Amino acid sequence: MKILTDKEDFEYQHKKIRIKYVATHYYIPLILSESRDEKVDYIKHIIKVPSEVTFVNDLENYLAKGNNKFKEFDWWFFSKLDESLDEVYIPYYNPNINRISFFYPDFIFWLKRGNDYFIVFVDPKG
Repeated sequence: MKILTDKEDFEYQHKKIRIKYVATHYYIPLILSESRDEKVDYIKHIIKVPSEVTFVNDLENYLAKGNNKFKEFDWWFFSKLDESLDEVYIPYYNPNINRISFFYPDFIFWLKRGNDYFIVFVDPKG
């Protein structure tokens, strides 16, 4: 039996994944696709869109900095939203089709500072 470190790389059928322990991610561990050319399809509910993988990596680098803004909060968590499982969306009026459309964010952040709570929706695009 192998004990995981804070990140481990695995490969199956020439498709790579990275399993990360990110303490503030709602579900532990966080699973990312490392295969840029081919989508990992042997695991469901994995972060595989390149812009989302980049976002998580950039977030992790930002958190490593001593002066990051997240330190101003009492606590915070985030999670990758999955459209096939989560019914989290923001309705808005779309004038191009003259009806209500839905914005499905990729990530949700919950933050608390004092008596104030914040919910932030993030949709990174490359």
